[in-house]
Amino acid sequence: MRSWRTMEAERTGGRRRRVQKRLVWGLAAAAIAAGVTVAVPNGMQTPAYAVEKNPDGTLTVSLRDLDWSGGPQQFRQLADRIRAAGFTAVIDKIPPGKRCRLDRGVPLNQQSSGDGTGGYKYVMTHADAFLVEEHLPGPLRKGTAVQYAHYFKPSFIKGPVKPCDAA
Repeated sequence: MRSWRTMEAERTGGRRRRVQKRLVWGLAAAAIAAGVTVAVPNGMQTPAYAVEKNPDGTLTVSLRDLDWSGGPQQFRQLADRIRAAGFTAVIDKIPPGKRCRLDRGVPLNQQSSGDGTGGYKYVMTHADAFLVEEHLPGPLRKGTAVQYAHYFKPSFIKGPVKPCDAA
């Protein structure tokens, strides 16, 4: 004769196996769905920027969905691409609590990309420059609880870039 414990173990053991199988199948389906969800947008997504040399010697920098508040790597990569094309790119590291003067150059005209995506482009000559002011984070100001944030101020400048003269 079977005891109550034997019957309970048999009953829950079968149920556990069914639940485990369902869990495994559910996780497998979720993994497949997640793989498809991630693969489709990444396969169709366009890069945040494009750098193209033009036959007339100018450089077109097209920007789309570029996160201007993003990390330093995206600005450095864009600056490296512009430099590799033979054009000027300046990245200034600004100490905490300092600011560059506002008149560092005339902003280069921004043009709509014209493809309905909200993107825009800049056409640079060899005299123009891509400028990024990287404001470094800093310690707390004396007597306040304010900390300087780490942020970036990118711009395209027509002609040469004037020095920062951080004050």
